[in-house]
Amino acid sequence: MKFRNSLLLLFAIATASCVAASSLPVQWFDAVSQFGKDNAMVGTTFGVPSSVKTTEDFAKLLNQKFGQETLETFEKIAEESKLNIPKIEKCNDLFGISDPAVIDKVNTFAMHDCLAFKAISEMKPSKVSYLPKVPFDESTIKALPTELAPEGISDFSSIDNFKVLDFFQEVYFEIKGTVYNISIKPLAKGDFDGDGVEDILISVDSEFAPGSSGEGGKATNELSIFVLTKKSKDGKIEVVKTLYQQK
Repeated sequence: MKFRNSLLLLFAIATASCVAASSLPVQWFDAVSQFGKDNAMVGTTFGVPSSVKTTEDFAKLLNQKFGQETLETFEKIAEESKLNIPKIEKCNDLFGISDPAVIDKVNTFAMHDCLAFKAISEMKPSKVSYLPKVPFDESTIKALPTELAPEGISDFSSIDNFKVLDFFQEVYFEIKGTVYNISIKPLAKGDFDGDGVEDILISVDSEFAPGSSGEGGKATNELSIFVLTKKSKDGKIEVVKTLYQQK
């Protein structure tokens, strides 16, 4: 009986170890720590505080008061708008707005950052991953879904002579006289939709202008947040959801 119990105990330990080993931990990348460096997003000019270590810490950021610059931006929007805009001091104040007209007015960089924080706070460990490694290489960028391509481009597959400059995936290229500068920032990896397959949260910032050097017309900007995934080893990278889009 002792021997049988010992075997059962060893089996239980081994099974537990397998479950733990098959669980892929959530992770976020350096691009997230850049949030707030320019806009004093979370009460600091140094981006996400170093005290943020867990997804629960990101959830706490949703109730943290914005930095002064961000507060002044929303105060100015409220003053200049004829709409009844409530006082906005933190991310959860933005999430509480239901009027589409008001949402359109306050659809700023802060909304982008807040939605990213919220998604990271809710992601879970994954059981399996088929995603390419980060940062993306040229072949991965060319395989990105068409939804990520800026206005005027059907997809990334036909793009030639572009450069991936750094971890923040600054990509420069030119097509038919239009100069494109696209920043594809990996933000975090984890399970964002509860299916056990690892997803990746990315921010895509596109700027493009007519002319051989971008001088032929007014520059256009697009800013988006997507959750991407790959369901199998030979599957395509696809969009799970679009969290934010500003054009």
